[in-house]
Amino acid sequence: MKKLLVLISAFFVLVSFSACSKDEMPSVEERAQALLTGEFTIDEMEEKGWIDEELINYLDSNSENFQSTSDGAEETEDGPYLGDFDTVDLQGNEVKSDIFSQYDLTLVNLWTTNCGYCIEEMPYLEEIKNELTESGKSFNVLGICLDINSSGSVNEDKLTKSLQIIDTTGATYTNIMPDDVIWNNKASSVSAVPESFFVDSEGKLVGKTILGAKDKENWLSTIEDKFNELEGN
Repeated sequence: MKKLLVLISAFFVLVSFSACSKDEMPSVEERAQALLTGEFTIDEMEEKGWIDEELINYLDSNSENFQSTSDGAEETEDGPYLGDFDTVDLQGNEVKSDIFSQYDLTLVNLWTTNCGYCIEEMPYLEEIKNELTESGKSFNVLGICLDINSSGSVNEDKLTKSLQIIDTTGATYTNIMPDDVIWNNKASSVSAVPESFFVDSEGKLVGKTILGAKDKENWLSTIEDKFNELEGN
């Protein structure tokens, strides 16, 4: 079973965790530490009812202590960052890695259906994509919903929820499920959501991974920097 570790890192607060019975809800600090140490996976904690808004807010408020454990992948300069994937979008349409070849720069946004901050920034990403396209920029956004098939098979309830989120946020940009190639190259090492990064027309990483959500103004500034970085290469 693939482990999806949401909003944790190796530099999180150090607190002790003691085993609790199924009827006992650990403190938010204890649940965060359980994720940090890998004592429980996201799926296991969801079964126990330990994933809630309090935990997500707690992890987010301590985000300055987080460090992405996927930084090592950034050192790979040869070959695509996500690999040669062949998957489907949330509506079931085939999407391949050659989607990147159609744009100079693509923002890849990793999210989950239970991440409020992920959902809040999706309308901004939609607006930015449309505005930059209208201005003549060769720019795209690609979303990857991580918890639809994190256990190795599609969770129909989460798929339905993801489609509701897409409809509510008005996100018309492509959102896909990770296939085995994406899991092996990137998704299984994600330590926080939302997590975003940029790739060029060959699918190679541009700059560093970004942890956390941004508002529209900050995203526009970041995207401008990435275009300048591309032009400087």
